[in-house]
Amino acid sequence: MKRALIATTAALVALSSGSALAAQPETFVGDANAVGLELTIQGSGSIEGGGLTIGYSEAIVEESGEGAAAERCAAEGAVSCAIAAGELALGDTASSWWPGNAGTNSATAFALPPDVSELLTAEIGEAVATTAEAPRAIAEGGAAELTVTATQTLYNALPQELRDGLEELTTTLEEQASSDPTDLIERAFATTDQLRENIESAPILQVYAGGSNSISEVDGDVTTSTAEAIGSTIVVAPFADSTETNPQGLVIIEIGNATATATSDQFQAAADFSPAIVTLRVLNPATGEYDVQDVEGETACPEPLVGTPLEVCVTAGSGSKTVDGSSAAARADAVRVEAFPDTLAVSFRAASAEVGVASTPTPAPPPEPEEPNMPRTGGGLMLPGLLLLGGALGLRRLKN
Repeated sequence: MKRALIATTAALVALSSGSALAAQPETFVGDANAVGLELTIQGSGSIEGGGLTIGYSEAIVEESGEGAAAERCAAEGAVSCAIAAGELALGDTASSWWPGNAGTNSATAFALPPDVSELLTAEIGEAVATTAEAPRAIAEGGAAELTVTATQTLYNALPQELRDGLEELTTTLEEQASSDPTDLIERAFATTDQLRENIESAPILQVYAGGSNSISEVDGDVTTSTAEAIGSTIVVAPFADSTETNPQGLVIIEIGNATATATSDQFQAAADFSPAIVTLRVLNPATGEYDVQDVEGETACPEPLVGTPLEVCVTAGSGSKTVDGSSAAARADAVRVEAFPDTLAVSFRAASAEVGVASTPTPAPPPEPEEPNMPRTGGGLMLPGLLLLGGALGLRRLKN
């Protein structure tokens, strides 16, 4: 029995010391946000200034007195907050917060305003926001499929040299098509020839944007925030049979995932980031094959499209991180794509992620006061005297 009691006591001591080490921070904040794609189009009033922000997600946990989570979710007393949108400016936003509105909420796609619909078509995926006690917040920005179409009015207003550039590209493709073993140049010629005849008859851009995920949580004594923007694929002058799984066009821009993460254990913090990797696949009219180029820390403008209305330039993103004691932040910068500067001036910022965390330890409880030493009295000497007296009385009885 004594052995079992000792084992139980030891286990309780171990549990007590373990939970003290993993005590939730007294104050903490973790904020993660990511964007799949931001889009602006010159001359389209609704999205020219602020633009479309597609695949947005943000997740916050906060107990610092600053009220970040409560402010973002417009909920007094919120400790965790999740916000997600397929499209941030025009669509519905999914939000969830704890305590008060925990669980999973979603938002559906949006409808494009009339002044944009002639240039842009869009299918936006569902956005999801979830919070739970821990605290924990998870947000998922919706993916999207977009097509951009120029108007004949814009095309007719182009300088003659740009329209001549498209004519020359179409002629080159036509000349190479007869000896093309891959059939890619034949399809490229069909696309540019159609655009040359009527630029409104086919899209000049096809975009598959991957959405985003953001998570912030407190697990024991560790606060963690992670943001991930899912990669996108942008196809310039897409062929008629181009799809998300098999993109085909004059130029294919493949943008990988971007991530940022930060952690704080109340005493030390760490952060890291990984910007999106960008790969260009450019159809070579001379070979009928795609030339592959990785874009790293530079701006690349595929040569076949330079000097035409379809010109596009891509700039890879970088990033940064900072660590200061128990706080840290990291950011993976977006990839920039500038397309058709002389027609629609379409601008993309794709795959950005940003995080920040900070925490402070819970103060140790004050030591328990020691019991005061009792003052000595004469009573301490009384017990031995009584014992001696009792022994003497017992001895007398035996003699009698």
